[in-house]
Amino acid sequence: MRLCVYRVPTQQQDTPQPAGTFEYGLLLPQHRRAAIERTLTALRPAEQCSDAAHRFAALQDATITGDVAYIELDHCRRVLATPLYGPPILVQADNALIELLSR
Repeated sequence: MRLCVYRVPTQQQDTPQPAGTFEYGLLLPQHRRAAIERTLTALRPAEQCSDAAHRFAALQDATITGDVAYIELDHCRRVLATPLYGPPILVQADNALIELLSR
């Protein structure tokens, strides 16, 4: 699983389609990948929120959530997962997930 973290530049914040500036990326070791996947499967549906994230992460090749998952690392902290089969899923990130992604 690849983790990429992005920061939204000030001029892009609160726009309809903000673009992120790459901060860092890495291949996750198996133990960290397993912890993230366990946490993702236990998240509850997303709460109503209209704040825009200033940082977000992308997980690629996430086997449980699908091919890609996008996680807001601040503000609303929503997770948009794109499963291999079925519609996208919007859930609420918790402190444990944010911690796992921010190390």
